Amino acid sequence: MIGDREHLQHQLEAMKMSQATLQQLMTLSAGGLALFFSFIGKAPFVLAIQFFGPAVVTAWIISLSTAAYAHRLHAELFLSLARIVGVNREIDALGDFANEVASELKINPNSAGVVERAKVKIESTRNWARAELNDFDKSFFIKQSRALRLIRVSLFMLVFGFVQLGIGYVVSSFAP
Repeated sequence: MIGDREHLQHQLEAMKMSQATLQQLMTLSAGGLALFFSFIGKAPFVLAIQFFGPAVVTAWIISLSTAAYAHRLHAELFLSLARIVGVNREIDALGDFANEVASELKINPNSAGVVERAKVKIESTRNWARAELNDFDKSFFIKQSRALRLIRVSLFMLVFGFVQLGIGYVVSSFAP
């Protein structure tokens, strides 16, 4: 999965689509707050029902905050995937390293030293790659699920703010 470049490409595309959704959510939340404070907050139906004005503002602030936090998590996810691509490149470079060692063995009289240096390099690359992959496994999927939950919360709170605004209008229209 991790070594599959096509899978990584699909993962990045999915993350780009989520980033676009986050940017739209943040724009809508910030725009809703600006609209509320500039116009809607002065409307009689919001002032008549003291509960709905603060509830709408709170919902949109929560929406904007969760979207901004999810946006930051997505940046960390992009960096994690970039590191995994770097690990894949280093592992691919070991194939060329085998050819370098073979050609050096032909010209270097100290073949034991060449083999020992090659073993050390391969072992250090293997340990580094394992550590990177373990870090990736431990953090990536947790951050990804957290980001998806935050996107859902942000979208829900955005819609919930508009619903509260509509309820406030309906209640004030039919209230004496």
